[in-house]
Amino acid sequence: VWTVPDVTSDECLIRAIQLWPNNVGRTLDLRHKKDVNSAFFNSDGNLVITASSDGTVGIWNSNTGKLIHNLVGHIDIVNYAVFNNYANRAASVGADQNLIIWDVATGTELFRKKFTSNILSVKYSPDDNYLVVASKDGHTYVLDASDLSIKQDINSYPNGLTWYAEFSPNGQYVLTAGNNGIAKVWEWETNPNNPVQLFDVRINNYANAIHATYNYNATKVAVCDLSAKKVTVFDVATGDTLYTLTHNDKPGDNITIFSTSFYHDVKYGELILTAAEDNVRLWDANKGIPAPPHIIQEHTEAVLTAVFNFDAKRILTASRDFTAKIWNLEQRALQMDTTD
Repeated sequence: VWTVPDVTSDECLIRAIQLWPNNVGRTLDLRHKKDVNSAFFNSDGNLVITASSDGTVGIWNSNTGKLIHNLVGHIDIVNYAVFNNYANRAASVGADQNLIIWDVATGTELFRKKFTSNILSVKYSPDDNYLVVASKDGHTYVLDASDLSIKQDINSYPNGLTWYAEFSPNGQYVLTAGNNGIAKVWEWETNPNNPVQLFDVRINNYANAIHATYNYNATKVAVCDLSAKKVTVFDVATGDTLYTLTHNDKPGDNITIFSTSFYHDVKYGELILTAAEDNVRLWDANKGIPAPPHIIQEHTEAVLTAVFNFDAKRILTASRDFTAKIWNLEQRALQMDTTD
C-alpha cells in the first residue's frame, strides 16, 4: 500500500504499476493457423515477433501472450522475421520472394523489396544500418536498411542455396550456411568474392549446413548439419572442432537439429540452445555438456528456432505445431510493468 501525499502541486508525475503472478511452471502459447517458422524477442524482451506459414507475421506482448499486431503483406509462407536492435522496425522474408520492413509501433508496412528467389532468412547488422538476407538461389545479399538498396551481392553457394546468413558481432563479417556443407565467413564490404574462413562439416565430402551462428564475442561458431544430424562447434581462432552436439540418444535415432543460439552471462556462464525435431536442449557452451534443465519439451512437432531473452530467464521457441512458446526458467514472485 502506498500513501499519496496530500500536497497541492502544479507539477506531478503519476506512475501506474501493474503487478501479476509470474507464470513460471507453465508456458505462454502464441498461436498461428500454420507452422511457426521463427520467433524472436526484441532487445528488451517485452515483445515477440513470429513468422508463420499462414502468411502472417505476429507481434506479441511477451508477458501476457496478447497479439498486438497481425502483419499482413506476404502472399505465401513467411520464413523469418526479426526486430532491429532498436526495436522500432521489423523485417520479414518469405517464399513470395519479398522482404518487407514494418513499423513496430503501428504495425504498418514501410517499404518492401522483391527478389527473384525464395528468401530464407533475414538479420539486421549490430548498428541497424544494414540487413543481410539468405536466398534459395545461392546468393547472400547485404542491403541498406534505410532504403533496401543492395550494397553487396555475395554468390555464397554457386549452384546451391544459402539457408541462413548473419552478421558477426562487430558487423565486419557475414557468416553463411549452405547446402554444400560448409559455413563461410565473408568480409562483405571489401572482399565479397572469396570467403576469409571456412567451417567444414562434411563427412566423405557430403553434408548440408542449414544454420550457423556466432557466440557473443565471435570466438565460437556453431554449425547445424542436416545430413549428420548434429551441431559442430568450432574455435574461430584456430578453426578446430571444440565439440559436437546431437539429440540422437540411442541407436536408430535420426533427429535433425534445425538451429542453435548462444547466450553469455556473468552469472550463468555461456550456454547454447539446440532446436530440433524432438525438443529443445540446453548445453554448457564451454564444455559441450548438458546444462539444467537440459531437455525442454512441450511442443508436439519439430522446433525450428529457440532463443533466450536478454537475461536468460525465458526461452522462446517456434514450432511446426502452429505455436511459439515462451518458457519461464526462473521463479519470480511477481512480474511488473510501470507506466509514467
